[in-house]
Amino acid sequence: MSILFIRGETRLGAVMTDDEISWLKQNCSNVHYAQINSVGHLLHLEDQGQTPVLTEMTTFLERIPKIGGAMGMQGKKLSIAINFV
Repeated sequence: MSILFIRGETRLGAVMTDDEISWLKQNCSNVHYAQINSVGHLLHLEDQGQTPVLTEMTTFLERIPKIGGAMGMQGKKLSIAINFV
C-alpha cells in the first residue's frame, strides 16, 4: 500500500509533528509526504490549500502505476491511502 501524508503547518494546527514525519520517512518505504504552507489541519477545506492539495494528490496518483510496475505488480490490485494531517 502506498500512503501519501499531506500536512499543513503545525503552527496553524497541523496534527503531525516534524519528528513523527521524520520517523515515517525513515521507517516506512511506502510513505510519501507533502507539506502545504499557510494552512493548518483542515488544509483541503481552506481556500489557499485546495489547489496545492489537489496538485499533490494528482502527482501522487500519477506515480502509482510506476511504483506498482517497479514492484512487479502489473495486473494486481494496488491499495493506496491519502491522509490529511
